[in-house]
Amino acid sequence: MVPSSVLEKDTQKVKLLTLVICSASCVLILLVATFVSRTFSRRVLKVMSVLQSFRQGDFQRRIHYSGNDEFTTIASSLNELGKRTQTLIEEVYATNLKKKEAELETLQAQINPHFLYNTLSSISRLAKFGQVEKQHQMVMNLAKFYRLSLNEGQTIIPIGKEIEQVRAYMDIQQIKYGDRVRIDYTISPEIVELTTVKLIVQPFVENVLEHAWRGDQIDIQVTGYLEGAVVHLIVADNGNGMPQDTIFHIFNGEGMERVGYGIRNVHERIQLYYGKDFGVAINCAEGEGTRVHIRIPAQSV
Repeated sequence: MVPSSVLEKDTQKVKLLTLVICSASCVLILLVATFVSRTFSRRVLKVMSVLQSFRQGDFQRRIHYSGNDEFTTIASSLNELGKRTQTLIEEVYATNLKKKEAELETLQAQINPHFLYNTLSSISRLAKFGQVEKQHQMVMNLAKFYRLSLNEGQTIIPIGKEIEQVRAYMDIQQIKYGDRVRIDYTISPEIVELTTVKLIVQPFVENVLEHAWRGDQIDIQVTGYLEGAVVHLIVADNGNGMPQDTIFHIFNGEGMERVGYGIRNVHERIQLYYGKDFGVAINCAEGEGTRVHIRIPAQSV
């Protein structure tokens, strides 16, 4: 016998309470879902960011998550992968560097005795003809050349010393060749105190004297200048040039193993020390001379 007004009043209360509870539940579920989704997305994006860095060659990136969930396990695995990969890269780099340094020593061991033999023969010839002053000058230049070549075992030297070694080498050769060889140096003063891997210019000058003759005279131009953060060293001659297929074999080392061994050694050592953005480029036209362009970063001691 309950009046219908009372029943309707209680029904309205139940409906209102149900609506409030449902609305609150929906809002709560939405908030929880948004929080979980954002947290999940942030963690996934971090993982993707690290993987992208690995893909680009940067294995220094790391992720740090707290807790014991799956993301923590993934982060730990990625960190370990990055660490091991970086270690392997450093080991391979160090191995290649030692290999190239060993090749440099082998190259010097092959070149220097030949150069020494020829120089001593020239000294003997000067002594035979009584040219004491030229003989003394050649002996002093030879001593200077070997002192600069050894350089107390250091691989990285000032560019000024590298050019000084070239001068010592050419002073010896000009006593031998006389006016048949002319060389000019245009070296910017701002690069002489910057550093370089040793023995990167002299092999190209020597290569000119061995292979570039066209007629009885040859001119060589050695240039060095700074452009931005890059040092440019150029050895140019007016000799007989070089065929394009020879240049190709010099840099890829296929088919003609001994062609340009010294040039390729210089190019690969520069890239090992300074990266793939640096190295040696050769431009020439057969019969019109050769231009060797060496690029290294501007670095101080």
